[in-house]
Amino acid sequence: MDRKYRIFFICIVLVLYSAACLKDRAGASTVEFPLDVEYSGGSGSEGLMPWATATFVTTGSKRVTLTMSAENLVSSEFISLWYFNFDPILDPTLLIFSPVGIPGAMPKSINTGMDAFKAGPDRFYDIEFSFPTSAGNSSNRFTAGETVVYDITYAGPGTISTSSFVFESLSGKQGSFHSAAHIQSIGTGGKSGWVGNTSVVPEPVSSLLFLTGGAVLGYGKYRKARSA
Repeated sequence: MDRKYRIFFICIVLVLYSAACLKDRAGASTVEFPLDVEYSGGSGSEGLMPWATATFVTTGSKRVTLTMSAENLVSSEFISLWYFNFDPILDPTLLIFSPVGIPGAMPKSINTGMDAFKAGPDRFYDIEFSFPTSAGNSSNRFTAGETVVYDITYAGPGTISTSSFVFESLSGKQGSFHSAAHIQSIGTGGKSGWVGNTSVVPEPVSSLLFLTGGAVLGYGKYRKARSA
């Protein structure tokens, strides 16, 4: 085989191998929503971004595990509400939520309904986690550094996976988000703000496109060097 074709072949093999690795990552079916933008005109957390992160992992044909982490909140900040979307061809009211372990913060309620919950100024979601807010119940607030984990099972026909939750909210003035949360008790003035995600992690499709483009460019440079 001619050397230039061998190099091109190696590039393609590397791309396919990388695609397989990315597929394994997607096969592990993990997706994260890092909440890193304040969209309501209020205040974001005084901690580092992302202030909070939601992670979905597929754990069965009808089950995913959701981990909600307030890893970068600081001081007395806490999350009072956290929202998610669900596949519009499925019924969110058929989702069953089971806590994993004994979290420090327990929701007051978990509510579901198609576009039933407004998160701040103008966005609607299908799933609402409502956490305690009163000072008298502060020990159950979802505070800085805490993590809440739930298994989510679908009781209807069909299957669910992480992709079942990767849907944007109805368009708002500042764009759309896959997830949103309300952070309270920010700073000395006790401010609050609505935060959403500007990205979804991982993004295997865009990564594969990057790798494919790199292989093509590499082959193009090789051909140019050979013809010079």
